[in-house]
Amino acid sequence: MDKLYFCPHHPDRGFKDEIEYLKVPCDCRKPNPGLFYLAGKELNISLTDSWIIGDRTADIASAENFGGFSALVLSGDAGRDYKYQSRPDLVALNIYAAVDFIINYSDRFYEFIENLTSQIDSKKYIFIGGSARSGKSTLASLLKKMLAKQSRVAHIIELDQFLLNDSKENFPFLEGYDLTQIKSVLCDFEISSVNTYCDFGFDHVANKIINYGESIVSQGDIVIVEGTIALEIIDLVDAPSTSIFVDANKEVRHNRFVQKYQMRDMSVSEINELWCIRQKNEDTVLQQFVKGVDFVFNNNEN
Repeated sequence: MDKLYFCPHHPDRGFKDEIEYLKVPCDCRKPNPGLFYLAGKELNISLTDSWIIGDRTADIASAENFGGFSALVLSGDAGRDYKYQSRPDLVALNIYAAVDFIINYSDRFYEFIENLTSQIDSKKYIFIGGSARSGKSTLASLLKKMLAKQSRVAHIIELDQFLLNDSKENFPFLEGYDLTQIKSVLCDFEISSVNTYCDFGFDHVANKIINYGESIVSQGDIVIVEGTIALEIIDLVDAPSTSIFVDANKEVRHNRFVQKYQMRDMSVSEINELWCIRQKNEDTVLQQFVKGVDFVFNNNEN
């Protein structure tokens, strides 16, 4: 550790023995970027290349404010204070998994995205599909962030927000989504009939839709469509598009799958049964799309 910074201020009043002169608005309490700017200056840190790891939405919003990357860990509050509306660039099981990704695997994403953004030209839509737990959401979030660094605005449509409440695992997985609503959202972007877009995500542990906030929509913006079924719905749009298949080895995906459903208090036998259903209903279908996509991103951990 090079240096420790802390904010002594607090916006709320009414506590016993509180120090009155510290009860003031400031620019150093997260998510305000004051202390990050100070650390960047004092320690010669490139904030736009830096990551913040945290368990609260103030941590994630801080990254938006100082221009860096964010990792939400599923330990502690796991982002469920819902105070600030900011989409994380990475969701990791814990701080160790977050650090492991940043140190050992983030460069792979950066290199792929740099190559991708140099070739997408005037494409309106970027469809990111692939098997469950392959890293699609991480790729979509990092792509949006790196496009912003190029002064290109992108919006993410996370398809899991359209999961039907009564969808069953043993049904064909495309039938588990509200395709009518998906088409409506896609068409709104295509005909530029929306002035603002509300970014919704899906918390797979809490089984809850998350509101990441509104953004202004302009004519030349890029739309990133991310989800297991993304490559099956490309025909829903007429505008120029690019397709990406995210691949990861089965063992890595299975480990992530087990971790996810263990957090839902499912037993190992229940998880393995569900994994076998997913393999049958999803993987065999998705593999047929690999040959037809524009890019394949191999997210294989060594």
